[in-house]
Amino acid sequence: MFAAKDKDCTRTTITQHHIETARPKTAFTIDRGLWEFNVMLFGLCNSPATFKRLMEKVLQLVPVSACVVYLEDILVHVSTYTAALTNLHTVFELIAKANLHLNPVKCSLFH
Repeated sequence: MFAAKDKDCTRTTITQHHIETARPKTAFTIDRGLWEFNVMLFGLCNSPATFKRLMEKVLQLVPVSACVVYLEDILVHVSTYTAALTNLHTVFELIAKANLHLNPVKCSLFH
């Protein structure tokens, strides 16, 4: 969850600009040095906007007719079950390719 502030820190390439500019704003010090968050903190007012911006970049290859990012949700809409499986597979692949993970408990499929 934390990374020491040094140039050897492993970082995700997705939305690198936004991550780099936001990290100093979350910095804190302890007796072992300066630390910054690698992930969006709970309770930050711009979390939905940050998530939306990230997901729109990750899912830019998926047409709007198949998938929409709305606030904190990814909505995959289709007219047939086969199309749903195809679109979900594409969305899941792109999310995995961006080194992101979904929480199955928070996912609601086929509703």
